[in-house]
Amino acid sequence: MPIAHDITTSLRLSRREAKLIHIGLFSITNGNKLRQARGSPSYSPARMLFQASRKDEGEYREEHLATVSRLAVTATFTSQSRRLRLDPFELAACVLGARVTQMQVRHSHIEGWLPNHTGASRKLLAKLQRLRKRAKRAFIRVRGRAAYSDASRRWQCFVRFVRAYFLFCRCNRPRLPFGNRDVRRRLVQDLIEYFTEELSSAGLQVPAEKELRSLVRRGLRSARRLMADMGLMTVRRNRAFLFDRICSYVIDRCRGLKNEDGGPLNAKRFGQEPFNKREEYSHEER
Repeated sequence: MPIAHDITTSLRLSRREAKLIHIGLFSITNGNKLRQARGSPSYSPARMLFQASRKDEGEYREEHLATVSRLAVTATFTSQSRRLRLDPFELAACVLGARVTQMQVRHSHIEGWLPNHTGASRKLLAKLQRLRKRAKRAFIRVRGRAAYSDASRRWQCFVRFVRAYFLFCRCNRPRLPFGNRDVRRRLVQDLIEYFTEELSSAGLQVPAEKELRSLVRRGLRSARRLMADMGLMTVRRNRAFLFDRICSYVIDRCRGLKNEDGGPLNAKRFGQEPFNKREEYSHEER
């Protein structure tokens, strides 16, 4: 028996199992083509968007990408099943492809075609992992543990690169590195400080902090409802208008409050004199 067969393991893949592998492997090769079309940037998408990422994002390896491309073709067949002989790293590539497919179905990037995708994926992964361990033992028996450790380190380095550069997904990730909740909390606090100063200068009573915080949050929800009808590009061009809507929402409800001395409220429209401040504030938000 040739030495190449000594480090491989025989397995039979059904057409359904092969499809679970093929889609994930094709996503990797397609991600490589998209990266090359962008000029092969040295920064991963996560770092470009200031998202949390691994310190070590791996290294691109042409030989491992060639293995992935070859297996993507091998896993595409029309017969009911096919018998293959794969080494431990080819089996590891199959495991990676099955996991990528599972992730894409879970994130709704692709529509599931099996009655129970989760169960089918788990069954396939258990089968591939069992065969990979068998091929690993054969590899170590023929070429030694040191050779396997070195080859495994190179493969894991390539897998980290693939996940960082080819398979980056923004699902369940904050738009900003410190999270949307922190951004909203800071915005609410800034608006509270703004209204505390401007309500007093406009001759209106400043509500209690808890009540003012509630008004600001309701004003933001009102602006968000307006944004849904305006569209994103219109919102970006008219940020001052949105800020004016929040101001109008808060002050219109503060007009129902009485002054501390019980006298009539100032009838002038809030924001007429300090409107320039609102313009400066909206520019700062940009």
